[in-house]
Order: sequence, then C-alpha cells, then structure tokens
Amino acid sequence: MRPVIRPGFDVYRRDPRHLQFGTSADDSLVLEDRPGLVDLLRLLDGHRDLATVALLAADGVPALDDPPDGLIAALQDAGIVVDAEPWDASEPALDTEARSLTAAGIAAPEAQDRLVRRSQSCVEVRVDPTAAELADSAVACVRDLGIDVARAPERLATLVLVVSCGPTDRAMYAAFRHERTPHLVAAVDGARIHVGPLVHPRATPCVECSDRQRAEWDPCWSAVAAQLGSPLARPAATYALAAATRIAGAAVIAHEIAAFCDEVEPLTASRTLTIGPGVHDREESTVAFHPECGCRG
Repeated sequence: MRPVIRPGFDVYRRDPRHLQFGTSADDSLVLEDRPGLVDLLRLLDGHRDLATVALLAADGVPALDDPPDGLIAALQDAGIVVDAEPWDASEPALDTEARSLTAAGIAAPEAQDRLVRRSQSCVEVRVDPTAAELADSAVACVRDLGIDVARAPERLATLVLVVSCGPTDRAMYAAFRHERTPHLVAAVDGARIHVGPLVHPRATPCVECSDRQRAEWDPCWSAVAAQLGSPLARPAATYALAAATRIAGAAVIAHEIAAFCDEVEPLTASRTLTIGPGVHDREESTVAFHPECGCRG
C-alpha cells in the first residue's frame, strides 16, 4: 500500500480540537485531532509505501502516540486515506482515471482490474460522415479514459460504436447480433443525440427489441424502420448539434463505453438516453427484451 490523502480532501483546522477534510457540504469529513496527526498526513505523498512512512514517522513525528500503520488503516476506513498503488499506470490517461477511481472510493484492487481491462480493450468506430464532429469528440473522450479506438482495428474489437445522423439501416445491427458483437448506438436527431441501447448480444435488449417496443404504440413504425438509412428525402442540413450538446453527448458515450469495458453495467444496457437540444435537457426511455424478438436465444 502507498497511502495518500484522498484527492479533494485538503486538510483544515476546524477548531482547536478537530480537523476538517475537504470543503464540500456533501462529503467533507471532520475528525478529532491528535498529537502528530497533521505531520503524519504530510508524509503521505502516494509514493512512499506503508513501511517507509512508518520509519519516517518514527524519526520525524515524535509527538505521534499511535502506531502509524494502525492510524493510517483507521484513516483509510474513514475514507480519508486511499491507496495510490494503481496510480502509476503506463498511460497518462489511465493514471488520471486511477486517481478518479480511488477518489470515488473504488478499492485499489478493483481500480487496478478496471484499468487493466481498459488497456486491453479496443473500440471500433463506424461513422456516418455527416456525424463526424460528434464521432471525433466521442473518440477523444474514449481515449481520455485510457481505451484504444480505431476505425479499422487490427485486433478484435471489444465493442463497436455506431455514430450517425438519423437512425441507420437495421441490417447492420442484425449482423452484430448474429456475430454476437457488442455495440453502442449514437444517433444525431437534429439538435439532439440519442445514445443507446448498448447491446451485449443475448445479455441485454437489442435494437430490434426497441423497434418492436415502439411498434406496439406506433403501428406504422415497422414500415418506417424498414426505410431507415434510405429516406425518401433528407434535410439539407442533418446535423444541428450545439457545440456544448455535442461535448455532453460525447462524454455520455465515453462513459457508457468505459462502464462496459470495466464490466460495470452501463445505464444504456436497457435504455436510450436523449441529450439536447440544450446541454441540460435529458430524457430516458427504457428498452426491454421483447418476447417476439428472439435475441435471447
């Protein structure tokens, strides 16, 4: 273990007897001070291991009454100290993500496992040229999370991201389902973005489930769905995303992909998220397995 104060937990003197960790009204913590505690905290730089900290404390913090390892364990249990062991990742993006995961309370072994899975993952991107701006933003976000992205990957993709203006031809999703290829749908709809579903074949509802679900309340949807990708006419400008909405949508796409790579269930595994027209405009619609789809078989 390489102990370090949890990111965001600056230490302040609250009153003569107490220390405050962090300033947030939601998660700041207050702890009774004790002799030598502040000096011990200053030794926790995330590079020294527990044994080194204990040796330094023995010589440099004579006021400390408690064994350093026991006190650090208590601080860790309280959420004040975290283990910086996962922070020395080979990629800068993974290092930043390691800090974020530990700051969020993810234990070091689980954080390390997630980072390894991300480093071994590869996302293939299939892009409608008219949606290139959104695709480029999403790719940048995914790479910032430590995940490789390619238009034509040299290895088997962990997941395929499909980015388009308007819904795409359903034949592609049928092929993904047949090949058991995980995929995430992201479609620009004028000034909005629809993200999802993220389909893990046989494990989560698919695009056809979504279409069949809609057809139950929109009887003509099946006829329309058969024309997707080849409309009778199209607007001269199919892409109308505000820059802030594009960035927000890209962040959601990247978050969902990271969750899948981390083996944490993505929100879009059973939903479609709609972002826009404004950056704070959000809607969710549930996608459930349809009994007539057969994608579970």
